Amino acid sequence: MMAQREMRMHHYLWHTVRDTWLFLDKATRDKIRGLGWEPPRPALKPSGQSRSPIYDNDSGEDFFFMHRQMIASVNAVAATLNDPRFPKVEGWPQLPLPNDVDYPVTADSPRNGGPSKAPNGALPTLLPSTLCR
Repeated sequence: MMAQREMRMHHYLWHTVRDTWLFLDKATRDKIRGLGWEPPRPALKPSGQSRSPIYDNDSGEDFFFMHRQMIASVNAVAATLNDPRFPKVEGWPQLPLPNDVDYPVTADSPRNGGPSKAPNGALPTLLPSTLCR
């Protein structure tokens, strides 16, 4: 189910829109908004020639909520299979804190001054051309 093209595209677009929202021109944002895909809280902001995470707008909770919905979808399909080889997927019962022993923030993460996802601070063109016409 999650490997189906439609699900992969949904996941890709969800991340791309929230990561690039503040970098898109108004016409592109308007097209995306018209599709009902405006992110409630963008994830990245301009930072010089690069981009950096926005830590104080709750976009991290949006990230976890969307992935919890994905887990629920997988579990719904797995439950119909009645096959012990496909057990229930379990997410975190609560969000781990930054100093969590089991899920630590690594030293090379952007939060700790490590590199951002975009190499050399470049913002890749990620949206399908059909949205940018």
